[in-house]
Amino acid sequence: YALEDAMPYRAFIWLQSVALGLWQGIAVTLVVALAALAFRRLRDKPIHTIAVGIGASACEMLITAIVSLLGMLVLFTGKKSDGAQFNLAYDMAVTPLLPIVEPLILALQMICVVAGTVLVVSGIQSKRYVSVLGGGLVFAAALTAVSASRAITLFGPESRWVIAGALLPIAALSYVVLRRNLRAWQLSPIEGETAMEAFLRENDAAAN
Repeated sequence: YALEDAMPYRAFIWLQSVALGLWQGIAVTLVVALAALAFRRLRDKPIHTIAVGIGASACEMLITAIVSLLGMLVLFTGKKSDGAQFNLAYDMAVTPLLPIVEPLILALQMICVVAGTVLVVSGIQSKRYVSVLGGGLVFAAALTAVSASRAITLFGPESRWVIAGALLPIAALSYVVLRRNLRAWQLSPIEGETAMEAFLRENDAAAN
């Protein structure tokens, strides 16, 4: 007797996605935390951490674009070109402004990745492990939303805007948390800095 037979289909998808998102969130958090411990420069300044988060998201965007282009090339030049054209026409019918959706989803994911990375690294830097937990929750929430909504749109007639809609509130909350955490990080003392360096750092934080 399978669990999926005992509950509604979408509820099962969300339950499965939550479990997957939690495991992935834990894995990403561990990787970021180990990188922050191994590379001191990563946690010296917030801009370094933000650059890492943006770089990771840019790599994901590039890989997604390459895979999509290769997939389209194979589908439209192979024996299944008629099926591929039908699937594309179907996606365009149920998803208005289809070419905009995927870049928007990746941009929302980038906000979540940057926010989660900053939370984890700043938590390691200041030994505020609540921030590390918060970063892990951001990763897990974003991964859960993407996994569940993609499964729903893959096996159902729903528009791909469902994925963007599921990510939007998480990305908005991540942006707010990111802004607050960056200011707190800039105002927190740095080990070994002089009084003048601390004064200049606080003035920079106030100016920003």
